[in-house]
Amino acid sequence: RKGVHRSRSQQGRSSAGSTSSAAQIVGWAASYNAFLARFMINPRSYLRLTWMLTGLALLVYDLMTIPVQMFEVGDELEQAFELMGVVTFVFWILDIFQNYLCGLEFYGKIEMRPSVVAVQYLKSWFLLDLSIVLMDCALFVVVAILQNEDSENLRYARLLRGLRFVRAARLLRLGKFKQIIDELARRVGS
Repeated sequence: RKGVHRSRSQQGRSSAGSTSSAAQIVGWAASYNAFLARFMINPRSYLRLTWMLTGLALLVYDLMTIPVQMFEVGDELEQAFELMGVVTFVFWILDIFQNYLCGLEFYGKIEMRPSVVAVQYLKSWFLLDLSIVLMDCALFVVVAILQNEDSENLRYARLLRGLRFVRAARLLRLGKFKQIIDELARRVGS
């Protein structure tokens, strides 16, 4: 029975400890917001508009070229596709960070607090964006490994062609297409 009950002074220290932990978390969140606030991008800025137009162009590029990549094309075109694949891969990785650092517009008001923006992004596009980027990363690694193997082997060639089909998952980003078009229409209309 002795160990079950704590004295009032012990109980006070316990709740004070949890209060200080909560205060530490709040303090950390405030410093996080203050640090990242310097890097936040206004959603109405030209930088954001340029980023959205670049994303739109890359979505259209993927829409047109991914079906073509399913077939055997010449070496020169294949190299161009590989180069653009790297460019789009880098863009979409940077897009994840940009989405954390770009303010949001809610009902005509701009939200620039990093914690609010991050939570909203985590609730919306983050999981899909991360999944596609990780899938692209895995695809680059597997293709690099298979290309270093015996390139004359027909089995590897078929596997490489089949892996190109995985690139079609990039087209899931077309859901962002409507979001970008709506934003562009809003800007033109205002």
